[in-house]
Amino acid sequence: MASFKMNKMVDAASGKVGNMVFKQVGRRTLYTQAPEYLKPATENQTLQRERFKRAATYAKTVLLDPATKAAYAKSVEGLEFQNAFTAAVTDYLKSPAVDSVNTTTYRGNVGDRIALRVFDSFKVAQVVITINAPDNTLIETGVAVQSPDSAEWVYIATNANAAVAGSKLSVTVTDKPGNITMFDKVL
Repeated sequence: MASFKMNKMVDAASGKVGNMVFKQVGRRTLYTQAPEYLKPATENQTLQRERFKRAATYAKTVLLDPATKAAYAKSVEGLEFQNAFTAAVTDYLKSPAVDSVNTTTYRGNVGDRIALRVFDSFKVAQVVITINAPDNTLIETGVAVQSPDSAEWVYIATNANAAVAGSKLSVTVTDKPGNITMFDKVL
């Protein structure tokens, strides 16, 4: 992909002209040859193109809010070829991840703590913890709280669990676009 610098003719060019595609990235105008599709798209290609269209629609919609646009722009500050739009598209396309779940301080008592480290390309919106007894009876479910200025989330147990061994801990992580990641752990 080539770029123009300070060329008055194409300084603000954007779109397709003949077989060339122009676009603005930061303060630069980039151009490339338009893609050629010689074969019909496969089913996977069609699905991926539709997914990308939904991501672009999501980005266009959320960036209408100035606060959201500023937050996405700040998340990619200093990165070349990144802007609020690409950050929002990336956020839509990538699901959050559960890096670790620390249950060493959970002994089945009210007030026991479960610490989690979760990550998303932009922002984790919510972390829900569910604990089921070995017979799959619901012990409790609730929302973890993020520690200030940290990727760590903490859940404080609200119900007693007499049978910790064999209990199942389920973690559901949701990000801003609504992507969901689930993680299960047998205690």
